[in-house]
Amino acid sequence: MKYWQGFLLYLAAFLLQPLLYNLIPVLGGNLNLLLCLTAVITFLYDDTVIGIVYAFIFGLAWDLYYGLYVGPGLLSLVFSGIVVLLLKNFVNRENLLNGIVGTPLLTWFYASCYWVIYYFLDSPYSYLYAMESLPLQLLFNGIAGAALYFILLKRVIKHRRDRYFR
Repeated sequence: MKYWQGFLLYLAAFLLQPLLYNLIPVLGGNLNLLLCLTAVITFLYDDTVIGIVYAFIFGLAWDLYYGLYVGPGLLSLVFSGIVVLLLKNFVNRENLLNGIVGTPLLTWFYASCYWVIYYFLDSPYSYLYAMESLPLQLLFNGIAGAALYFILLKRVIKHRRDRYFR
């Protein structure tokens, strides 16, 4: 994936996410397109700089525009990208099950990191209270992650087949 294509994908997710919040009320706070995009791009492509750097840039922009503090969303996205980077060598990239199972697991990790950062900022909320909306987040992020994975997987398989199987 070229850098400008990654930038356009992240920009579209950044602009589309608040629109979806207002358009479909059940999605309000339950769908994180930046997280899904970070998970899928970091997992599928060999050049992992795209996913983590754009997660940093757009996580910072998200916190600046919509966050209470600057940093929790940014750090949670970057930590999630690093976890995907560390774990992607242990599974087969071409399996669609990775998008279906991996994105919800990464959503749980993201929400936990977010809570830990807010905990150190003296948030009064318990872990169980903060994870109250997690089932809907797992569902919607799992669906969005699987859809992104399915769409982007076709490009990666085609590229890998051309390069490795001559």
